[in-house]
Amino acid sequence: MNGDGHCGRGGLPEAGCCGGGDHSGGMDRVVMVDDDEVRDAMRAYFVDTHNVAEGAGAVGLAGLLKDRANGGQRVATVLTGGNVNSEVFGEVLCESRVSSLA
Repeated sequence: MNGDGHCGRGGLPEAGCCGGGDHSGGMDRVVMVDDDEVRDAMRAYFVDTHNVAEGAGAVGLAGLLKDRANGGQRVATVLTGGNVNSEVFGEVLCESRVSSLA
């Protein structure tokens, strides 16, 4: 999450843009997620695994949760960062949209 409380675009220059070049190798689809879905994923990581995820680090899980109905039996994502300040993370945890992935 950046300074204004939003998750940003994961380093992409604009929403929906992959930064140039063809990045579609091996992808079936692209799933766009919003800030609320990323916050849900941050909470789910903490509740289920006790790991702290920053917004950008939880984007993969947010996409998997959003696209859960289209997923296979086995899917994977990587938690890539935990650089979130305690004030922002505390606010995310206090929201009660998700309690557990189970």
